[in-house]
Amino acid sequence: MPDRFKHIWSIDDSEMDMLVATRMLRLAGFKSDLTSFYYASHALKSLEEYQNLPENLPDLILLDRSMPAIDGMQFIAEYEAMANELQKKSAIVLISAGTSYEDQSKLNANPYVLKVVDKPLSMDTIASIVAAVEETA
Repeated sequence: MPDRFKHIWSIDDSEMDMLVATRMLRLAGFKSDLTSFYYASHALKSLEEYQNLPENLPDLILLDRSMPAIDGMQFIAEYEAMANELQKKSAIVLISAGTSYEDQSKLNANPYVLKVVDKPLSMDTIASIVAAVEETA
């Protein structure tokens, strides 16, 4: 299953969390092209540039919920306005340092959010993400 993901983007304002995510994905067998964005605005710009190049679009976006300037929910709002091809290809996993049960339920109900997980990523969390992707395939 990890081979299904050719491009994975990590969008997080914490360099340490991005390093942990990259390490965990590699340990889980992902050989994907991993791209990290410290600013959500840079990721949005890249998505706009790649809209007509579906082979370059991310298959999975690991998105931090709490970031300065553009947070995870603002990112999703802008993502929603983008081309349908992008929305068909890219699954968003929202990563949070802590979410109440009510917030997590509300976020999981968002049609653009595949799953909400807690930081830091672990092997069990990655397995749950892969299972969620398999359920939607």
